[in-house]
Amino acid sequence: MDAEEKEFSFNCFWGNETLKPFVEFSRKGTHYCIYCGSIANTREHVPSKAFLKRPLPSDPPVLPACEKCNNSFSPDELYTRTYIECLKAIFVDNNLEILQIDPDDRKEKREAKISIKEALDQKHFVFDNRIGRILLKLAIGHVVYELSENYYFHDWDGDPLYTKYIMRSTISETEWEKLECAEVMNDKMLPEIGSRVFRNIFVVQPILEKMEGDGELDFGLFMMDWADIQDDMYRYITYLDRDKLVVKMIIMDFLYGEVVFQEKRFDNIENK
Repeated sequence: MDAEEKEFSFNCFWGNETLKPFVEFSRKGTHYCIYCGSIANTREHVPSKAFLKRPLPSDPPVLPACEKCNNSFSPDELYTRTYIECLKAIFVDNNLEILQIDPDDRKEKREAKISIKEALDQKHFVFDNRIGRILLKLAIGHVVYELSENYYFHDWDGDPLYTKYIMRSTISETEWEKLECAEVMNDKMLPEIGSRVFRNIFVVQPILEKMEGDGELDFGLFMMDWADIQDDMYRYITYLDRDKLVVKMIIMDFLYGEVVFQEKRFDNIENK
């Protein structure tokens, strides 16, 4: 991709110039880490390359991050990917051999396999905080990238109301299909004008409603589709639902993750 094509990239932020240091990566000027607010000196892939396969997408979402934050998530990303891969191999392909420990495996891969073995022995899976930490990290990136809402500078912090995940093997296919549905946006709030999320909002069909008298009022049914980063590997959707920031992710077509944040500016209004 040459410079002219990159300038008009579909992933560019077209909104308020004052937000660019927080929501767009560039090697020019000063930018701020989406995780801690420090000066950013690296770019962060959203989602992380750990959850994609080669060849990688040609124009992946990237955001500014400091080197410390950028590197601090790598061990838990490998743990999370291994955990999902192993469970998918077990429950989809009936491959228990994948849990065999290879001495040459990195520590995080061995730890993920041990965690799964223990859960299978006990016949009980509990929420894994290492997976939760990575889902939170991914969610922050998606909120910043899509909605132009920032971790440190735009009226909310990084503590979620809740983080949850569901493995496909634990629910029915009908329940899974419901999780995959696009989101109806008619009762949702729109983010900052120029935010990237607008590229995923579309009108499905007109809705005619009777008005008083003989007239009819024509409404559109607005939907938000999933952003598909790589087939069968990673997709996500994020939106504003009144005072909530909602992020949903599907990783490797097997793990559904959901993170919801409360916007602080609404808390401040309610507490006055």
